[in-house]
Amino acid sequence: MNLRLLEIDISNTQQDQVLALLKAFPCLDVWQSSGSEQTSIRVTLPTTQVEAVLNQLREHLPALGNPRVMILPIETMWPMPDLDAPCNQESVRLSREEIYAKVAQPLQLSWTQLGMVTLSTLIAAIGLLKSSEAIIIGAMVLAPLLQPILGVAVAAVLGDAVLAKRSIKIGSISIGLALGLSILLGLVFPISTDLPEIMARVSVGPLDVGLAIAAGIASALSLTTDNQNAIVGVMVAVALLPPLVVLGLLLGSGEWTLAPGALLLVVTNVIGLNLAATTTLMAQNIQPQSQRWQAQHYTQWVIGIGMVFVLGIMSMVTWQHSSILGAFLQRI
Repeated sequence: MNLRLLEIDISNTQQDQVLALLKAFPCLDVWQSSGSEQTSIRVTLPTTQVEAVLNQLREHLPALGNPRVMILPIETMWPMPDLDAPCNQESVRLSREEIYAKVAQPLQLSWTQLGMVTLSTLIAAIGLLKSSEAIIIGAMVLAPLLQPILGVAVAAVLGDAVLAKRSIKIGSISIGLALGLSILLGLVFPISTDLPEIMARVSVGPLDVGLAIAAGIASALSLTTDNQNAIVGVMVAVALLPPLVVLGLLLGSGEWTLAPGALLLVVTNVIGLNLAATTTLMAQNIQPQSQRWQAQHYTQWVIGIGMVFVLGIMSMVTWQHSSILGAFLQRI
């Protein structure tokens, strides 16, 4: 249901000001209850209007009296609203605050996170060594690699340095753990370069870049809507986990000639995922609004320019190593 419940707790002196602001928005149902010092206002409204209402409250409501707004999803209600009414049409995206909460709250470095990375790496390595696509897919289902990617993208758009540092930290630790474990496995179980699942991930082609970009776009779209799908996490893992494990196995087995190609694929996928997700969020007009985000507005420019710059370099390298360029030079 594309409705939200806002619970606004304010002082009694702010009651008239808040009610006047809410009257400017259509499709709102408002209830209020007043105490000796505090007033609680409940508002049901379409998801599309949440961000606009919060912007108005933040702009016009002074911080005196410790105002607080809670955003709650509405699963169902009685009587049921008319789904064909203009106010109940499907929303384009969630509010900025809901998107931030969806990324920041589960983005924690825990033993569960590290354990899932370890298990997914072991399963992926077994699948690669046995050349079993089914086992590799099982590993990608377990890999918890989606949240750090989205965390960096949201931090870039909102200019949140704290979220950016936490996302990069957790993402780097997860990637480092997977790579280190893969190297150890490569030392114990030397790989054969005849395995098709290994050789398919030692070079970068246009299709690989397209996969990373598509996965990044899908992950951003799943974040900004209520339609969460576990397949999106698998799609991100497809672009990142198998090439990372292949790189570790090659390094552990001493296959130095093939390792650079796998490394190039990993770096290209990481940057492609982040850039595609960031671009998708910016295209949905998600902008910083609060004072904390505005104070760190420079962060989104630093991260954005850095990602574009590095992606440009990787695109040039990928183009130089692609078969398209080789065929073009042969014709010349």
